[in-house]
Amino acid sequence: MKKERRKFFRKFDSMIKNWKGHLPNLRDIFRTEEIDWILAESVKSALKEIELNKVIDFVIDAGYKDQPEVDNDGKPLLRRTTAVHHAINGKYHDIVPKLFEIYDKYNVNYIDKSGYTHFHAACERGCHNVVEKFLELGQDPNCLAQKSVEPPIHLALWFHHDEIVELLMKNGADPNLANEEGSTPLHVISSSGYDDDIIDDFFKINDEKDQTVLVDARDNEGKTPLRLAVSNLRERERERERERESNFSLRNCKKSWLLVHRRNRRRTTRRRWGRERHERRAAKFHYRDNYSRTKLLS
Repeated sequence: MKKERRKFFRKFDSMIKNWKGHLPNLRDIFRTEEIDWILAESVKSALKEIELNKVIDFVIDAGYKDQPEVDNDGKPLLRRTTAVHHAINGKYHDIVPKLFEIYDKYNVNYIDKSGYTHFHAACERGCHNVVEKFLELGQDPNCLAQKSVEPPIHLALWFHHDEIVELLMKNGADPNLANEEGSTPLHVISSSGYDDDIIDDFFKINDEKDQTVLVDARDNEGKTPLRLAVSNLRERERERERERESNFSLRNCKKSWLLVHRRNRRRTTRRRWGRERHERRAAKFHYRDNYSRTKLLS
């Protein structure tokens, strides 16, 4: 199977490199499931024969757009693991915005086996326009999934996508929604080193929407957001103290090294000067005249 996969990738890579003229309609060459496989395997593959960006760009430039499968009632089948999911699960996070140019049906929120959706991916990777389009087409901002999946607002907060946090809140994200650990958005804010601005905005938007924020909510360990904030502040203070001590030690180390270096240089200079002085004196006393007599013998 691996040999066949490598062979197919080399063939596809060769087609991309050698294609001349107008780009093809990929559906004339491949079946939909084959293109889906190409995209998914390109993201998952660690093969050196193929460059991921080249594949994605070729598919985009060829004008290919994903078309969801539908059931007997014409409703899209959402249970599907796409290249977007593989990109999030792997090491190619930065390719997600490009993939949304292919998977651009924002009324279709594909969900994998874990409950993670395209909407989660857009919030996690900071794809503002994609999140906006999902919401415009009626996507629930809370996107309730399995408990093991972080809520969208938590993902946006963890990755410091402030504009997406604001967008989610203005569109009805629950300010008290807890994740599997019992952490609410305020817990995340308190433990993520956010400045005062995001906290002010968080409460301001909730005040405008007349929503109550449970400031005393406890996570599974019984910690409130305030306790986490104090703990995080202390840790940052300790980190700064360690940094200061490290810099102080480094400066002392540099000073010590310079002192040792200078002492060694002075010793070397004194030795060299003493050796040269000895040689000059020796040359002076052993000078031979025209009769081969040294000064000591003359």
